[in-house]
Amino acid sequence: MISPRGLERRESGQNLSDLITEQSDDFSVTQDLRRFFRIPYILRRWKKAMHYTPHVDLAFNSVEHIMRDVEGGWLLRYMHANGATFIGYVLPWGQMSFWGATVITSLASAIPVVGDTIVTWLWGGFSVDNATLNRFFSLHYLLPFILVGASLLHLAALHQYGSNNPLGVHSEMDKISFYPYFYVKDLVGWVAFAIFFSIWIFYAPNVLGHPDNYIPANPMSTPPHIVPEWYFLPIYAILRSIPDKSGGVAAIAPVFICLLALPFLKSMYVRSSSFRPIHQGIFWLLLADCLLLGWIGCQPVEAPFVTIGQISPFVFFLFFAITPILGRVGKGIPNSYTDETEHT
Repeated sequence: MISPRGLERRESGQNLSDLITEQSDDFSVTQDLRRFFRIPYILRRWKKAMHYTPHVDLAFNSVEHIMRDVEGGWLLRYMHANGATFIGYVLPWGQMSFWGATVITSLASAIPVVGDTIVTWLWGGFSVDNATLNRFFSLHYLLPFILVGASLLHLAALHQYGSNNPLGVHSEMDKISFYPYFYVKDLVGWVAFAIFFSIWIFYAPNVLGHPDNYIPANPMSTPPHIVPEWYFLPIYAILRSIPDKSGGVAAIAPVFICLLALPFLKSMYVRSSSFRPIHQGIFWLLLADCLLLGWIGCQPVEAPFVTIGQISPFVFFLFFAITPILGRVGKGIPNSYTDETEHT
């Protein structure tokens, strides 16, 4: 039976696809932002590599040379440091660069049997030295080209299924053209991101870094507390919440397993949370918990930060435990849509 709401839509000539096109799609904005900034990201890296020297005796001075002597080098460095941070934290070769690389790579030693061999392979020797810096620089330079390949695969999938919609349902009805609808919508996302990114670069360029990284690396002097790169802070907080090294490393593994398994945990055809208020609530709870873990990860190992760091991981894993259950107890789609599709 067609609901009164569905009849009202049909009489006015409005169907599901009209509702879809009336709403904005945050996912496609994010995807377009990635594609839009990929080429400038590679160009910045290419120009910066002309002035950077991946050597333990010269890396710190070469970064200062970029900041002080290269025209626009300060802007280039801050844009790159805040917009392309994957393992680039090691390249300035300051105190946090050296000790962050030492701590993070040493985690592999907790792996039974082959742990020490893996650490030696990562370091390129028996300590963090020039070979380690060159390894990080090579991976840092290679990553954007891997991302370009992944972007091409994403574009291929996008052309096969089309853009997403707020309902999260694949629909073949009355699709709209890219210009001007999606063009204007994505342009708004680009401008908003550019404003946010500019404020971040010009007013708070070092907020994701650490003051100790402006001190040249010294293997004989350990910082008061070691802070890794910002995106690793939530995981570092989970690692640090367990005193035992092996237990901390074992706690990291479920984090990556949960993130990789998330696409397979869905038990509902509709991926959108527009009609699932419980799922919306636990999603925002997860986001708040990740921000809390990130803050805890950069704090000293003392009370009350240790206690908060031991409680917060339970909220993180709770999201992945509840997600499959919510798909079975929630409807996830309005009755009017179900009625219309059954009588189409």
